[in-house]
Amino acid sequence: MSRRQAATAAVVAVAAFVIALAAGGLWARNGEPAARTEAAGHHASTSPTQPSESSTAPAAPTTTPASAPPATGPARAPANTPSAATATTSPQAGAGGEQARRNSAPEGVLAQRYARDLGQLATRSGIAIVPLGGGPAVVVGEQTSGVAWSTIKVPIAVAARQQQGWESRARAAITVSDNNAALALWASLGAGAAAADRVQAVLAAAGDPDTKVQPTVVRAPFTPFGQTQWTVPAQAQAMSGLACQPAAQETVGLMRQVVSGQRWGLGRWQKAPIKGGWGPLESGGGYLVRQMGVIPVNGGEAAVAMLVRAPGGFEAGVADLNRMAVWLADQTKELPAGRC
Repeated sequence: MSRRQAATAAVVAVAAFVIALAAGGLWARNGEPAARTEAAGHHASTSPTQPSESSTAPAAPTTTPASAPPATGPARAPANTPSAATATTSPQAGAGGEQARRNSAPEGVLAQRYARDLGQLATRSGIAIVPLGGGPAVVVGEQTSGVAWSTIKVPIAVAARQQQGWESRARAAITVSDNNAALALWASLGAGAAAADRVQAVLAAAGDPDTKVQPTVVRAPFTPFGQTQWTVPAQAQAMSGLACQPAAQETVGLMRQVVSGQRWGLGRWQKAPIKGGWGPLESGGGYLVRQMGVIPVNGGEAAVAMLVRAPGGFEAGVADLNRMAVWLADQTKELPAGRC
């Protein structure tokens, strides 16, 4: 090989080596940002392959569980990422419930507004709102528990739907609140503890596992089941579940047909499924008047349960529920909504 040929070969070899080094550096620079992006994707659950916190699949190990409170330390993702936006969503909420949670006003704001707007009535009443599809209850007012009275006829009717004579009995029990028809449905379930267990199973399946149906008479001459202690948050959870259950649709349909004389309160929404209950307070005179139902709110629907202790009696209690329903109607754009 001549000197000129050797020199040319050396130049070519050096050039090839330089090109290889440059190529290696370029790969490294491209790889590092890609690796950081992948890690960020795991932390923020932004990668298409990572489940969001609203899904039923397990979240990525570094993601805060949906049921946990917001972290007080440095966030792992910016506030506008999906993981930060949904960190306070209840694990019960479906997709509709999650969206409603982000769009609805905070419970504290609504509670303060309720106290301000309704004054003394707010101290003897309470309302719970749960988005259809599940989610946390928003509760306002100071009175949130009392006996069920005739509102318990709704889960009784659902529990007895396979029993002979159901249609006529359920229609009477729901649309006109006929006590004898409700007692017949109760008897068809076995009465006593047997019936109570079956109604409790309906409530549990609908999202209220805590309410214990009263099996025996504790306050004569009133029905045993009517004296069931039922909080408005638990009742709203049950109504939210029942409204979405195929097995409850016939009963929910009857709730839309409640007679005009009992379509107060939530009855201001035409064709809304509702059921009221009322009876004398145990002491001091006055009435407990309550109601459950489903109303359109905020682009979806919500289950509502409300009650009032009315010193002035039944008619005064109905007037109170009417005022409470008017207040609800003014807040519908800020209430949690969902869909089945």
